[in-house]
Amino acid sequence: MDHIAQGNKHLDDNNPSEALKVFDLFLKENSNNVEAYLGKGIALRRLEKREESHRVFDEALEAFPENPDILGEKGVSFFQEKKLEEALEFFAKATKSEPENAFRYSSLAFAQAKAGFLFEAMDNYERSIELDPENEITHNNLGLLKEQIGWNKDAQVHFKKSDDLIGRTSPETKPEPSQKIGRSDAGTSQNTKGKKKESVLGIFSSLLISGEERKGFFRFWKEKLSGRKDR
Repeated sequence: MDHIAQGNKHLDDNNPSEALKVFDLFLKENSNNVEAYLGKGIALRRLEKREESHRVFDEALEAFPENPDILGEKGVSFFQEKKLEEALEFFAKATKSEPENAFRYSSLAFAQAKAGFLFEAMDNYERSIELDPENEITHNNLGLLKEQIGWNKDAQVHFKKSDDLIGRTSPETKPEPSQKIGRSDAGTSQNTKGKKKESVLGIFSSLLISGEERKGFFRFWKEKLSGRKDR
């Protein structure tokens, strides 16, 4: 197992201290490895060493100023710190850097919705769906936004699409989309039976703030989207 894989496994196992040691050691001899910077920044963030995490991401951006993963993780850090203006800036930069990645638009849309920019958020969810029309989470969240502003008929279209994509037929409840919690939970998913629809913030906050932090928010979705394209 190489050092990057080893460090990422420690993150998957919720062991950021060991991950940090591995990434630090690797960077001493490989100072231009973007994956090591990414892992180190995430490890520090999980250890609540946020200023150090930001410094690592900033150092990485000096060497890789348009790397979408670093830009995205910087946005996640600001989002977790409730600095929405800064989060929006970096999510937008990540989207510009990787304009064909559907989840860049979804993450930007989520932050825009949190900041109250509902129509801008809807535009970016729509763009995400153009790139990845079978993403159940995006359809559900766009439906929730449209429902929030009173576009109920349009909202139901997206709710139905989300239901169809996860194989749910019950009209009484709206599901929380099924998804893996982390690499260490491979083969498991959340139960969607009988759950009411979640808020826009609920679904993505669970990714930004809880289990998916272990892998890195964008690394998880990049793998998820790549897997879908391969099928």
